[in-house]
Amino acid sequence: MVLRKVNPILKLYYTPISLNSRRVWVALLEKQIAFEPLALNLDGDQFNPDFLPINLFHRIPVLVDGDLTLVESLAILDYLEAKYRAPALLPREAKALGILRMVEMVTLNELLPTIVAENATLSSVKSGGDCLSWENPDFVNSVF
Repeated sequence: MVLRKVNPILKLYYTPISLNSRRVWVALLEKQIAFEPLALNLDGDQFNPDFLPINLFHRIPVLVDGDLTLVESLAILDYLEAKYRAPALLPREAKALGILRMVEMVTLNELLPTIVAENATLSSVKSGGDCLSWENPDFVNSVF
C-alpha cells in the first residue's frame, strides 16, 4: 500500500500490544495518511520525562499533529475522520452512526475490561503445574 504524503508532521505514539493503538494505526493506514510511528515499551517508557509533556496520563495512543496533541483512541479516530474525510470510515447516516458508537462504547467500557479482568484471573490460576499466562501460546490461543 502506498501512503499519500498528507501530513509529514503527524506522529503516533503507540505500543504494538495495545488494542487502542492498533485501532488508530489501522485508521491511519485505511485513510492512507503518512505518519511517524513512535513505539513505546510500557515497562517504563511512558514515565520518561520526555513523554510527560506529550501525555500527562502516561498512556498511549497519542497522536501529535503539529501543535495539537490528542489522547484517547476514539477522540483520535473522530479527529482523523473529520480532518481526512476520504475515504470515510464512519457512516454518515444518523442511525448507523448511533449504532456504531453504541457498539464501540459497549466494547470499550464493558467487554474489554471484563476480558482483561478474566485473563488476569486466569493467568494466576495453576493448571497441572503450568501457570496460565500470556507467555503460554496455548493460553493465548484459548483466549482469542
